[in-house]
Amino acid sequence: MFSQAGQRKVGDVQRARSRYVVSTQQLLVLGVVMAALFPASTVVDLRVVRPGEVPVSGSPVAAPAAAQVPADAVRAHLEEISLTAPLAEGRKSGRGAVGRLTAEAKTAASRDDAVTVTSLPQPVDGFVTVGLTWAPGAVVPEDAVGADVRTLVDGTWSDWQALDVHVDDHAPDPASAEADGSRPGTMEAVVGEVDQVQTRLRLSGAQVPADLRLAVVTPGETATTRSESPEIDTGADDAPEPAEDGGDVVDAENVEEGEAATLSAAADTPKPSIYSRRQWGADEGIREAGPPSYHEVRGGFVHHSVNTNSYTRDQVPGIIRSIYAYHVQSRGWRDLGYNFLIDRFGGIWEGRYGGVDRPVVGAHTSGYNSHGFGTSAIGNFDEVAPPAALVNAFATLFAWKLSLHGVPGDQGSTRMGDRTFSHAIMGHRDAGSTVCPGRYLYPELSTIRSQAASNQEAWAARAD
Repeated sequence: MFSQAGQRKVGDVQRARSRYVVSTQQLLVLGVVMAALFPASTVVDLRVVRPGEVPVSGSPVAAPAAAQVPADAVRAHLEEISLTAPLAEGRKSGRGAVGRLTAEAKTAASRDDAVTVTSLPQPVDGFVTVGLTWAPGAVVPEDAVGADVRTLVDGTWSDWQALDVHVDDHAPDPASAEADGSRPGTMEAVVGEVDQVQTRLRLSGAQVPADLRLAVVTPGETATTRSESPEIDTGADDAPEPAEDGGDVVDAENVEEGEAATLSAAADTPKPSIYSRRQWGADEGIREAGPPSYHEVRGGFVHHSVNTNSYTRDQVPGIIRSIYAYHVQSRGWRDLGYNFLIDRFGGIWEGRYGGVDRPVVGAHTSGYNSHGFGTSAIGNFDEVAPPAALVNAFATLFAWKLSLHGVPGDQGSTRMGDRTFSHAIMGHRDAGSTVCPGRYLYPELSTIRSQAASNQEAWAARAD
């Protein structure tokens, strides 16, 4: 028989258990209601915040989520609309060539010597990426050109949105083989699911360039997809493997010395898992067939791709394929310009071919591609705050990648090419006139640096 005290204890336990059950049921009901009102696939945080408000997890490596990836290579569909006439047959440079409008464009002039070339609205089908390019050699000073895009959805045109036009910043290194013959133009703009698209090129005191083209890219049809986790396990072997085809080592002595001195130093740094080129459906047949170029890594550059922020996880592989097609087939680069891309969910994706642990020369930061790797956040972070998952992914990737080359994540004065930068981790704007990586991502570089450095555990001991 229970005592009175014992009976009170049992009663207290029963009442607590009852309250717990009721509370749990209420939470479950609330969860069902919220899920019905806000489906997970459609919730997009477009909250504009002040710099410095992004919460960052203290965990160095988040468990990678599975993604829907194509089962086979997929070729993106590129359509190029001529807005001015192509160069005459046999002519390779647009210097001095007059841009003559085609039937797909119209022009307007103002009294202050400004000219605007506007494309006719183009019908599109699918998740669309656009850009403008023109003839190599055409004299279009960067301070004399601007470009915009607008889209039609359900009968309503959007406002004009600026395209990123920094002709000399987003490009291969000057005088490189890749730069020879590449087409100047805007950076890609991923505009999403729309019905029509229209662009305009604004020129002030500059001649309309010849062979002006509007590129419209859709990701291509994926016959079969499957759910996969990132297949590149950077922790499987801390020593970089040689490229499959041997590679074209630009500075073999520096690469070998750097690897010998620092490969063991990377052993204690948390390792990111990376989605491979195969997983975003790279059609290896469109890139240049020759071996990649390698040089050295003294630092890294943070970029953003100016595009919609409301994409889903399933759309990420298609976005990367569209950027790839624009860089290779419209800009004339040998491959995707970025070494890595990071989506807003924190997924890290392999960019340019050649090995994620190798010093692959990209085409992301003109003048410094041979001395630093480039990683682009997928999104427009001049408009919205970067999610914490994206910032954390940058820190994890940079900690690991820099540790392979003996560079602390919070290193200060760093010599890259012909300049000394204030840090080893820099924003694209630090190397050129662009606003990239956006006014809300740029302030997070200090967080990325400090978190990357803390991820490189026991640096001094490992560097011995």
